[in-house]
Amino acid sequence: MNNSIVNRLALATIAALLAVSVPGWADESAQTDKAAALEQRMEEARTRLALTDEQVEAVTPILEESWKKQAEILDKHGINLDAEQAEGDRKRPGLRKLRSLRGDMDAVREALLEDLSEVLDDEQIAEFKKMQDERRAEMREHLSS
Repeated sequence: MNNSIVNRLALATIAALLAVSVPGWADESAQTDKAAALEQRMEEARTRLALTDEQVEAVTPILEESWKKQAEILDKHGINLDAEQAEGDRKRPGLRKLRSLRGDMDAVREALLEDLSEVLDDEQIAEFKKMQDERRAEMREHLSS
């Protein structure tokens, strides 16, 4: 099997494992959606960061661990990004909860950047930081709506 197929299979497997192992993802359709979303995020990282096959192999477990930690933090703070609630039923988290969430998430992001800096070059790290900023903005919008 060529490396491209092996890498795609590895990415799909990791995405599926993450979908099954993260709290709050028990619903089968949610698992499928999460697996697809995570696979898409991995493919986006591969493309935007111009990752080599070796970097994909090194980065995948780092990202997997970080995503698990982030999901655990959200769960710890009682935040379910997948909750399908009517607009009027959704309560925005309080300022104290958001500050605590931010502190916990920042610690995970800093550890992630430190780990990735051992695998990625400066350009790739800069692009990854842009990707993180985009994800952070998406989360803020989701939490405020």
